[in-house]
Order: sequence, then structure tokens, then C-alpha cells
Amino acid sequence: MRQLVSALELRFNQLEIDSRSLFNTDPLDGAGTGEYAPLDHTHTESEITDLGIYLTDISGESIFDLSDVSGTPSTGQILVWNGAAFTPQAQGAASLALNDLTNVSAASPSDEDVLTFDTGTNQWVASPAAGASTTLSSLTDTNLTGQQQYDLLYNVDGTNWTHTAGELSWDATLGALVAIKMIAGDPGTEGTGITVNGTNYESELKVSDIGAVNAAEFILHRHSTTLPALMIGARAKSDDATHAVMADNDVLMTFLAAGWDGVDSYSLSSEIRMEVDGTPGQDDMPGQITFMTSADGTETPVERMRIRSAGNVEMDNGLDVTGNITVTGTVDGIDIFTDVTANNAKVTNATHTGEVTGATTLAVDPLAITNKTDVVADAADDALISDDDDAGNLKRVNLSSITDGGFF
Repeated sequence: MRQLVSALELRFNQLEIDSRSLFNTDPLDGAGTGEYAPLDHTHTESEITDLGIYLTDISGESIFDLSDVSGTPSTGQILVWNGAAFTPQAQGAASLALNDLTNVSAASPSDEDVLTFDTGTNQWVASPAAGASTTLSSLTDTNLTGQQQYDLLYNVDGTNWTHTAGELSWDATLGALVAIKMIAGDPGTEGTGITVNGTNYESELKVSDIGAVNAAEFILHRHSTTLPALMIGARAKSDDATHAVMADNDVLMTFLAAGWDGVDSYSLSSEIRMEVDGTPGQDDMPGQITFMTSADGTETPVERMRIRSAGNVEMDNGLDVTGNITVTGTVDGIDIFTDVTANNAKVTNATHTGEVTGATTLAVDPLAITNKTDVVADAADDALISDDDDAGNLKRVNLSSITDGGFF
């Protein structure tokens, strides 16, 4: 307070006034000129020190003549330094709106506007972002012609983007990636299909690879203590999403194997078919597996072996076996026994018994065969005849050797 009083005293001493002095009424010269002498007031050393501290932060400005103060104040305003002078301004909280700033004119911005500077008005104004796009179709490197729901974008040439046009899409209901056609690996020159025996087979999924060593195009692998790798082929006898019952001999699943013929096409080598063997019904689907191969000089597989629903195996050609064959049971009612130790075999039915000794000799029990003379041997006009002189064994003789008396 003392510093303020001292400052006011100093200010009033510098003023020339036509009225009485606030501090001294004696005229300076007694002639009534209206001039008065300055106040006679002294300050202690401590008061001068306090004033110096009070004015420490004021540099280059005069606090005595208020030449650095401008403007007309109103009630409640405060002085604010604007860089050149102190000006009166209203007290209040800082504004949170951009438009309250004196150099911003954005009272009614639109969604996605940005502030740009207008040199004409020297203000920041709200305007749409120059060159920006809110839709993919507005991009010059994106082609969305014919797009469908859940299509995916892919880069077609390293620069431009296009969509899958429904061939590859995400199905939110299924929670799966759905592909109309897909090639995994190198498609080579055949695309999504292949021609075998002159027939073009198109595929929805093709797994292909060229030149890889020890590389399988398809591996079905599972980690499980109880479950095996599983592949299922299923068919309903209908051409739409409905289900129709299968019929006898319908093919459920087929495996084809073909190789390049060296000239112009792939040729079929072999085929395995899984088929229906009988009349299906609810919880009833009798099955059979047919194995087919192409003969030399052809490309058309024919049936060679069939495993029927009852477990029978049918062969359409000879059976070549290297090693032993063990048969338990009957073959068309004939019992077959083997004697591995003696390298012999015996074939019997209800009335006949035959033994194969070693690999060449056939010994037949003559007592078990009736009408022995009717047994035809392996040459023209030969017959098997019992010979009493030879322990009743059958002998092969030519009928022309038999005399009228019945001897030969």
C-alpha cells in the first residue's frame, strides 16, 4: 500500500492543476498564479527497496504516465497485455469453441470438413477436404462394377483394385469364406479344369503344382488321439438343394487316375467307384466298391474286381498269387484243405475226393468215383479206367486199345 501511495504522490507532483493542491494550499509565489509547490515527502530506505521489488518485472515501459495503457474500460474488466499495450478486457473462462477464436470463421461446419486458411479474409474457414473421397467407387484405381454383398477387394496388377464378383466372398451367416472357383498353387495352362479322354472336367477347387520335389498337392492331416484324417464323398439324387433317395448301382463317389499320352491329351488309366449295392432306405445304404483298369492299347477302364455289400469278392479275370493261399470254408460247395507240410492239397465234395500231391500228380480215390469209364482224360479218345492189377488206381488209356474181350 505504501508503494502505491508513493507512486500517486509522485504522479500528482508532476501535474499542473488549477485547483487547490491535495496536499498543500500555500501558493508558491503568493501572487495567485495557481501554481503550487510539489509535496514535500520523503521515503525510508525500506520503502524504496519494496518499490524496486514491485517493479522488477516491468521493463521498457513507464508506470508513471500510463502511456502503455489504451482503451476505455468497463466495470469488471481487467488490463491484458496484447504485445504492444495494456487493453481492458472482460474477465471470464477460456472458450472451447474454435469459432470463438478471432481468426477462425467456422460457425456451421459440415461432417468431414477441415480448416483451411483463407488469405483473402486472413481467417481459418471450414471446407470439404480437397481431393479426399468417402467411397471406394470414387477412387480412380478401384473398379467396383457389378459388386455384390460380401465381395472382397484384390489387387489385379500391382496398381489397381477390383472385387471378387461373387467368386470369392465372406458369408457372415455361415462364418466362412465361400468360393465359387478357387485354384491353390500353380494353375499351369489348364486353368480350373482338365481334359481326360476328350472330356473336359471343370472344378470348383483345383490344387496344382509344377516341378516341386516331394511336394504333395493335397495333404489331409489331423492331430488327435481318437480321430483319423477324414475325407467324405456324399451324394443325394437331385440336381438342386433338395434330397432324393439313391437307387441300386448308383455311383456315390469316383476316383479317376489319368496320365498324359505323349501326344495330345490325358488318358484314363484306372478308376475306383463307390456304389450302391441294393435298395437303399432309411438308415440303410448297401454298398460295393468296383475296381477298374484300362487294358493295354486302350484308355477305357473296365471292371476287374468288385467287393459286394455281403463281403463277397468277385474277380473278372484270373488270379495270380505268389506265395501261399489259405482258404477256410467252401467254394461252391467244395471243401478245400491244404497240407503245407506235405505241399499237398485235397479237394472234396459229397461224393468226390481229389488230392494234389506236390505240384504235378493227381491221385483220385477210385472208390469215391462211380462210372469210372465215363471220366474223360486229357486227350482225344482217352479214358480213366480202374486197373485191378494196379491196386485199383485209375489209368489213362486210349479207347482203341480196348479189345473185344475187355482187355488191353
